[in-house]
Amino acid sequence: MRWRPRLGRRASLPSAPMQPTNTSTPTPPPGQPPTDPNLAPATGEHRGYAAGRQADVAQLDRKLGTRSYAGAAGLILALAAGIVAIVLAIDARDNSATSADFEELTRQVAGVEELASEGQGIADSLTALTERVDSLESQLTTVTEADTTLGDQLTVVEDDIEDLRRQLSDVETAAADAAEAAAAAEESAAAE
Repeated sequence: MRWRPRLGRRASLPSAPMQPTNTSTPTPPPGQPPTDPNLAPATGEHRGYAAGRQADVAQLDRKLGTRSYAGAAGLILALAAGIVAIVLAIDARDNSATSADFEELTRQVAGVEELASEGQGIADSLTALTERVDSLESQLTTVTEADTTLGDQLTVVEDDIEDLRRQLSDVETAAADAAEAAAAAEESAAAE
């Protein structure tokens, strides 16, 4: 680093290359400002002022660094939020219902309503059929009871007919026996 004079002091512009006029001044080590024997040494007041300015610059540098990191983080978060918003918008567009979907859904609802009304008609018909089957079962029970009664009566009549046949057979046998006996008696009376 090349040394420059402080502001407010005039520097003489040499016409020839600058040669040190005083060879007794040592060259300062690297990293330290050169000392000029013509300048008065800095007092404690000036050193405190310079140190305060240096502290202010360091604090300003830390604030700017922190703000830079916060701004970068905010930018990254804003970018991520934008990407998420785009993905959600695309997904919403893909999953949104079109008018054709709405019309198809309307047709399906109408079909379900129609089936429900037909179902009510079928339920009414089923109720009527159930009542009719109950009526027929009642009639069948009555007929079955009447058939049982008629069957019992028929059995009694068949038994009576069988008894009458036996009695008729007995009467015929008795009549035949009486006719034979009368014929035999006539023959015996005639033979006598």
